Amino acid sequence: MDTYNLSKITVKETLNQSNAQAETVCDINQHFAYAIWTNQNDKVHYHQVNHHTLSLYLEGGYSTQRADQRYAGTGAPGKFCLFPAGQSSDWEVGERLRFAHIYFSDSILRHIALQDFDIDPRLVELPDKTFFNDPLLLSRYQDLITQCWSSPEQCLALQEGMWQILGDLVTRYAASPKTKNHYRGGLTKAVISKVTDYIESNIDKQISIEDLAQLAGMSPFHFTRMFKTSTGLSPHQKVIYMRVNKASQMLISNSTQLDISIACGFANQSHFSRAFRKHYGVTPKQFLRARCKP
Repeated sequence: MDTYNLSKITVKETLNQSNAQAETVCDINQHFAYAIWTNQNDKVHYHQVNHHTLSLYLEGGYSTQRADQRYAGTGAPGKFCLFPAGQSSDWEVGERLRFAHIYFSDSILRHIALQDFDIDPRLVELPDKTFFNDPLLLSRYQDLITQCWSSPEQCLALQEGMWQILGDLVTRYAASPKTKNHYRGGLTKAVISKVTDYIESNIDKQISIEDLAQLAGMSPFHFTRMFKTSTGLSPHQKVIYMRVNKASQMLISNSTQLDISIACGFANQSHFSRAFRKHYGVTPKQFLRARCKP
């Protein structure tokens, strides 16, 4: 399942057959989205939504219950629900409630597991949890929803908060107890390091799947599948991720966008700007303005 791109359209589609009204929908970047909703007197069905959702009740919810899990009880302010991608659920909503959703892609969840916590992405599996309490998550979530995210520069701070929350989910909820021997296929750490070292050394050049597959000693088709399984990102997504990451470092060091485009392997400045905004949710100029504030 490739759930790499999120958008306002995708987010709104999660509740488009309900009475829910969106107060705020923030399309942060290709991995993250954020929304605040209100609803009342409704029946809601989530059917195999292709992104993960962490929901927090802000107001009300006492007369809201999950129809397919009535034993779970009812909602209340401060309670969370966690909906993994691909799951379905049915809900009965009574009196007015207000709730916030964080949406995030499966790709970024698995990528964070490997990059930040050295957890095999194949061992990452979010549970389906309803009406649970978590003081740490609540503190992080409240830091997000109490801020004003009106300017593009603040989008970066919002992303940082999202990364913290996803880190909590990975380490405290998503790491499966299954052993690595349960899985077949995938790339070894040595092969992944070899490939990423090659990308880094050739970041200013055109990099093909054939080149990377040859390093791994596999066919391009097999390599592409195994790389995504082992890292959470496709080879193309990994190359763009590394290029944009280097570009952000060069921006901070006062390199020009033309120099960055050349040094990071972008076809031109326009291509660089599009890729950068897709990744960070802000333009290079907005990113630099936010990072260089005293």
